[in-house]
Amino acid sequence: MPENNTPPIDLVLIDDDELVRMTWKMVAETKGHHIRVFESYDAFSAEEFETDTPIYVDYDLGKNVKGTDVAERIIESGFRKVYLTTGYPLDSVATPELLSGIINKEYPVSF
Repeated sequence: MPENNTPPIDLVLIDDDELVRMTWKMVAETKGHHIRVFESYDAFSAEEFETDTPIYVDYDLGKNVKGTDVAERIIESGFRKVYLTTGYPLDSVATPELLSGIINKEYPVSF
């Protein structure tokens, strides 16, 4: 859970692409958002965040790690707003039913 003296986290991104992580951080800063980014699910710690924090997971996390599998684990740990991000055409990506949605790699307009 977040500490009382730290601003709430607006969203979390898990993506193995450094450029995507840097871009999301820059856009978030311009919008006054507080985000956390991780390069892998192993680096992510669910206990640090409220379960209503939106979590965005890359569809292909590299090293044979599927974003759909990671998203399902995050949902199983109690998170309610879990999304996939992908560079593939959105209609070509099969998504688990419990996901909140799927977006392209651009920083989300609203969350």
